[in-house]
Amino acid sequence: MPEGGVGPAILAFHIDNDGACMTRGLAIARAVWCIGLCLPPAAALHAQQAGTATGVHRHPPPRAAKAAFDRSTALFTRHDTTGALAAIRQAIELDPNYLAAHDQFVAVIQAKILIRDEANFERTLALATRTLEKQYTAWEKRFPTAAGIPYGMGATFIAAEDPRAKPYLLRAVKLDPTLAKAYEMLSEDASRWGDEPGARAFQAKAVAADPSNGEYAVSYAWDFHDTDPAKWRALMQGAVQRFPKTQSGAEALFSLGREAPTDSERVTYFEQLRSQYSPEKFRAAGGATYQLFEVYTRVAPDKALALAQDLMGTSTDPEDQRDWAVKVVLVRNLIFARSLLADHKDAAAWAVLSATRVPKYSTNDEMFALLQASAAAGSGKTQTAYDTLVARFAKYPTDSVRAAVLRYATTLGKSSAQVDSAVWMQRNTVAKPAIPFKLGRYTSSDSASLADYKGKVMLLTFWFPGCGPCRGEFPHFEKVLNEFKGRDVAYVGVNVFAGQDSYVLPFMRGTGYSFTPLHEDATIEKDYNVRGEPSNYLIDGTGRIVFSDFMIEDAAGEGSLRLMIESMLDH
Repeated sequence: MPEGGVGPAILAFHIDNDGACMTRGLAIARAVWCIGLCLPPAAALHAQQAGTATGVHRHPPPRAAKAAFDRSTALFTRHDTTGALAAIRQAIELDPNYLAAHDQFVAVIQAKILIRDEANFERTLALATRTLEKQYTAWEKRFPTAAGIPYGMGATFIAAEDPRAKPYLLRAVKLDPTLAKAYEMLSEDASRWGDEPGARAFQAKAVAADPSNGEYAVSYAWDFHDTDPAKWRALMQGAVQRFPKTQSGAEALFSLGREAPTDSERVTYFEQLRSQYSPEKFRAAGGATYQLFEVYTRVAPDKALALAQDLMGTSTDPEDQRDWAVKVVLVRNLIFARSLLADHKDAAAWAVLSATRVPKYSTNDEMFALLQASAAAGSGKTQTAYDTLVARFAKYPTDSVRAAVLRYATTLGKSSAQVDSAVWMQRNTVAKPAIPFKLGRYTSSDSASLADYKGKVMLLTFWFPGCGPCRGEFPHFEKVLNEFKGRDVAYVGVNVFAGQDSYVLPFMRGTGYSFTPLHEDATIEKDYNVRGEPSNYLIDGTGRIVFSDFMIEDAAGEGSLRLMIESMLDH
């Protein structure tokens, strides 16, 4: 779904913070959005869309309602939330089917209340939701046949990722079966209930009700990402063709590039995105520029250098200039080191690569590590190559790094058992005791404790039903964990958002996921230093955290998780 659903949530997350975790659910993200006073541009966009075929918004609102809406936007821009609130109330009472006004009303209420206590989003968001519920209950009595009123109440609960959204949205589409945005919200909500067939059906209705809306089309495509990849690709390509020069068309191109199976296909999509869309206007184009640089670095370093030099010279943002300057040095060193290796000057190449700074979230860090190790070994520093890669493999194992470690081990006369011992020496230095917990189960009145899993490898994930990246990660976890059925492996998920408790059991039934869902308590997130969701930990049979700070997003990640679990079972 556009923000809370698996596909586009992951897309937006990667464009903005490639490699980082989502910090909280849609509720908190929207709270920050309101406090950051980003409402006016969004409100203006809603106003522009007022005449599109979205059900009760088929026609522009009355002039007086539109004037009140614009006044609210202007007041909010000046941080006058009290005045903005009065004006947007007036807009709704003049036209209770004014959808953009309902969206803005929800946002202004959230902003007004959340600004009082920015440090405690969940508590203040709950207060905002109660305030909105009281107002909409009163409006429902005054405007019993207006689809906009239950739509607004449903939007309130959707904004808070609250399970109470569904009946209001169903009432809205019953009053107006062409209300596209309510169908889109129902689809978003269905994913949190674990009802993916329902999510697809509602999204299909949104597309049918408003075929001109590219966001709905892209969201519908994402509904097939895991179940029918060929259909997902075809629908995304269709969105690119049907919605050129729009945010939706740009996001569809970005998705196709990011999910492409080969680097050559990625280059094609990202080059097309950069040529057709301006990064200043289209967020996805900025993401494509970074992704294209990453791919060029692997397959065409000269192009990567030219791209980085161009952006370093044309950017007006000092931080961007510094970032691209680092990338210029990175690729220059790569090109130079490879030329030195071609001339059999391995020691010089090793010196260059050792001094090269690889950005934290680069997808090419393993490539640089393997190249540096090769240069070290070629210059007679095989032990250095071996030690460097052992340390890397100990933290995040991959087949490529293991193959290189074993190759250097053979040169040094070491056995595979000695390699495993060296790896575990590294892991033992960073492993730390998991803090004991005792948490309630969703499936019974019993509790589960860390001690219950003694002797087992436990994958512990912190999640909540509204977390798109969490839902995107679960299929990868499930695929790997299924390979360890019958072995001493446990899979546990702690829902950190008590307000979404009602979603949990239906989500488990609908998806068929096998993890044991547990309630949070007042301390576990702090105890485990959870900074965002998903947060994942692998705990060994003695109760030590051996692996943490990882996310699994693709087949390569599945391979690493498999190696982690296998090594812990064998150790």
